[in-house]
Amino acid sequence: MKVDIDCYPYINKKNKKLELSIYINDSLNKKISFENNKKNNKIKFIINKENISNNEVKVDFIFDNLTSPYENLESPD
Repeated sequence: MKVDIDCYPYINKKNKKLELSIYINDSLNKKISFENNKKNNKIKFIINKENISNNEVKVDFIFDNLTSPYENLESPD
């Protein structure tokens, strides 16, 4: 199964790079890096049939260097 996701990560001047790890059933599937001023807002990965059990699959998105506008004193919300 092919999964395509459009995303718009919050990246600022302090945090110029955002790392994303995608885990399928607790196993690393893919690592993605988002950088400031890049137009790559697509996440694409494949879930193999052997990872699907009882029509279910667990997908975890783990972000490194994640911050909010509030933490960077850019917005109160």
